[in-house]
Order: sequence, then C-alpha cells, then structure tokens
Amino acid sequence: MDPVAWRVTLSAAALMLLMAGTRSAFGLFVSPINSATGIGLGTLSLVLALGQLGIGLTQPLVGAAAARFGATRVIVLGALSFAVLSALPAAWPLPVVVAAALIASAICGGAVSSNGVLVAEVGRAVPAP
Repeated sequence: MDPVAWRVTLSAAALMLLMAGTRSAFGLFVSPINSATGIGLGTLSLVLALGQLGIGLTQPLVGAAAARFGATRVIVLGALSFAVLSALPAAWPLPVVVAAALIASAICGGAVSSNGVLVAEVGRAVPAP
C-alpha cells in the first residue's frame, strides 16, 4: 500500500475510534448533566435517543454532502461543529440548550465518523487486491 492509502486508512480508523469512545463514555456524564441542569433522566434519555435517531436520518445527507463537497470538508465541518456543540451545555446550562446541543452534537459526531464516508474514502485510497 502506498503512503497516502496508509494515511487515509489510519485517519479513518482513528476517527472511528475517537467517536466510538465518546459515544461509549457518555454514560459516565448522564448523572452530572442531570444534576447540573435538572433536565431529568427520562427527558435526558429521550434527548439521547433523538440524537441517535438524528444520526440515522442524516446519514444519507452526510453521504451526499461528502460526495458533492468532499469527505475532508464534511469531516472538518462536523468536527468543528461537534466541538462547539459539546462545549455549549457547559457555557449555557439551560435544559433546552442542553437538549438541543446533545441532539445536534450527536448528528455532527455521526458526520465525523460516518461509516459510509470513511469507508468510501478508504476504498478510494486503497487499491483493489
């Protein structure tokens, strides 16, 4: 494999691992978010479920955007949006803001680590056997 293919493959793997870690570790932050905002565990669970639904509903749009504008732009925009939206609840801890930020950050995180986008880029970079 050439160096470009290695870079693309390792970058895609790192992004998938990073976003899988943030999704897996989020359970550690449910109680502190509930305590800080008073949003309630039921509402917080609904918000997180809506974020997962949003990921599934927006994947075709993310794929289309990556095909039109390039995967790098979609990933960078998703990562920047994810960073801002992840910091928003700490800066503005109102329940409505926290809920909207959690849903939107899940969708942006899905754009960063979209299997369709990342695997397609790896498929373009790695030659067929």
